[in-house]
Amino acid sequence: MTDPGLTDLIAVALGDKIMHTNGSGDRNRAYAAHVALVVEQHTNGRMTELEARVDEWSAEYRKGIRARDNWRARAEKAEATIARVEKLANDMRGWCSPHGVSLLYSDRIREVLEWTELAAVGVTRVD
Repeated sequence: MTDPGLTDLIAVALGDKIMHTNGSGDRNRAYAAHVALVVEQHTNGRMTELEARVDEWSAEYRKGIRARDNWRARAEKAEATIARVEKLANDMRGWCSPHGVSLLYSDRIREVLEWTELAAVGVTRVD
């Protein structure tokens, strides 16, 4: 596919410039036509190169979509796991255990979960 506007613009501009410099209209029109042909061939060649890479770019795009979907699935699975652990920690507070061990375990699990949430937003130290 060529860009007729581009080729015509270049050909006319060069043709007018050359015709004003030496007044030889026929030779300059032929030169302008030659320049237009060269630009058209260049444009066609470039389009062919780009069209040849469409499949490659499409494959890369699909690969990126698959990777995104895999990461999304992993994130959803991790969120579900965290929710189950949070529920367990909350449930443990009501368990009857000697020496209140279930409360200690529950508190420790909640601390770890909260630390994970803080670390996810960039907090690396809590005093």
